[in-house]
Amino acid sequence: MSSRSLTRCLLPLLLQLASCAVYRPAPLLDPALGPRSVAEIVVAPRAHPRLASAPVDIAAPLSEWDLARITLAISPELIALRAQVDVSEAQLFASGLLPDPQLSVGVGHPAGADLVNVLSGALALELSSLLTQAPTEDAARANVEAAHHDLGWREWLAINQVRTLVRRIDALQRQLSFANDA
Repeated sequence: MSSRSLTRCLLPLLLQLASCAVYRPAPLLDPALGPRSVAEIVVAPRAHPRLASAPVDIAAPLSEWDLARITLAISPELIALRAQVDVSEAQLFASGLLPDPQLSVGVGHPAGADLVNVLSGALALELSSLLTQAPTEDAARANVEAAHHDLGWREWLAINQVRTLVRRIDALQRQLSFANDA
């Protein structure tokens, strides 16, 4: 095989390999993953499925619902649980992906054969992962559902704990004012 015909064979393969994506690590810059200040909540409260969105005015006395909104927005535990929901949804997406085919190409020059070049190629696809794809996807879907339920339960507990504490404080303040009056 001449070098010209070898170039014609290898050039399309090399161009195809050059078009492959390259991974470059980058830091996470999502502000929802980090702690948020109360001032950010006042400026832009986040919409939430379990609590209607409303502006929180720090200058005015805070209601139990305002405190619940602040708790949902800045609680590190709830932020971590929301991130876990995102991770489980990404795992569900990854479980539905097909395995990547693998292409290998080789050029060789056998010893003792000065006029002959060897061109070899192979295409491989792992079929065993196709057999376990449906159960893996079902397990990932169940994991997403469990993560959503866990987040919902923890948010519901946080909202009701804040409301309970606010009502206890109000009751104790009424008792204190009644005791001071008597």
